[in-house]
Amino acid sequence: VALTPTSSLKASYAHTRQYLLLASRTNNPTPLDVWEPVGPWVKPQRADQVAVGYAATFRNGGYEFSAETYFKRSYNVLDFVDGSDVILNPQIESALLQGIGRSYGLEILLRKHIGDWTGWVSYTLGKTEQRFVAGPGAGINDGAWFPSPTDKVHDLSVVAVKPINARWTFGTTFSLASGLPVTYPVSRYVIDDYVVPEYGARNANRLPSYHRLDL
Repeated sequence: VALTPTSSLKASYAHTRQYLLLASRTNNPTPLDVWEPVGPWVKPQRADQVAVGYAATFRNGGYEFSAETYFKRSYNVLDFVDGSDVILNPQIESALLQGIGRSYGLEILLRKHIGDWTGWVSYTLGKTEQRFVAGPGAGINDGAWFPSPTDKVHDLSVVAVKPINARWTFGTTFSLASGLPVTYPVSRYVIDDYVVPEYGARNANRLPSYHRLDL
């Protein structure tokens, strides 16, 4: 919907289905990713997403600004049951559980098209969580919400480009993002000379923040 000749308001809704699902196990000395197709024991993942955004240009199109907020609800999300044995398991379906997920956040973009330097700055503030309930004392993380393996609260990108001459262009990109969730051991036991780790709440910790500068 056009608000003015240089600004507009937009809204969208999407319903999706996924028939090849990814389950990631991080609370294990040997992390494991499994792509599981839909079958008798695995239902297709469904998702509903709504988004509302605002976009505008300034100085005869030399500058562009946009902001969008979104909310996504997912069903039949796949993950490994706490304490399950997945290594060399011929019946991997017995170690999987399906639950629900939710994602929400805000995305902002400011782009410069004119001048010696062009480029853009983008920032995303978001949250992605999952929940798996399978009865009293069962499920994942005691049935409580926990961050999904791909959850990044902050994600910032800065891009700058400057033409030097007809053949050469200088460009730089800076990226900064929150560390991904991870599950760390909180204690360990020695049983028959074997060290057995005990892990805490699912994805309760985070890796260090990630940053990179490219020239």
